[in-house]
Amino acid sequence: MDGKLIKSVVLEVINLTKDKGAGYFQQDVLLREISEELKIRGNEELERALLTVWYDLFRAGHLSWGHNLSNPNPPFIHITETGRAILQNLSRDPSNEEGYIIYKI
Repeated sequence: MDGKLIKSVVLEVINLTKDKGAGYFQQDVLLREISEELKIRGNEELERALLTVWYDLFRAGHLSWGHNLSNPNPPFIHITETGRAILQNLSRDPSNEEGYIIYKI
């Protein structure tokens, strides 16, 4: 399993769950759902690969900590403007490799 596949599943799960509310849009909940989708629970190497992809989304500015000023810290997260632009570009178009891979899964 490569990083592109992991990232594709991460983005798809984020896209599908972004509107479920702050109670659901938390790091532990999302990572659990992503790991179940990838079927990697118990495989430490793949779990670390998922964590690397996950934190890369924070480093790149696609995700940030907090939901609002009442819940500004982990485990709450929100999608940044940059992240929303990435999610809008997910598609099934073969020229969009990440979106196309998500569709093929």
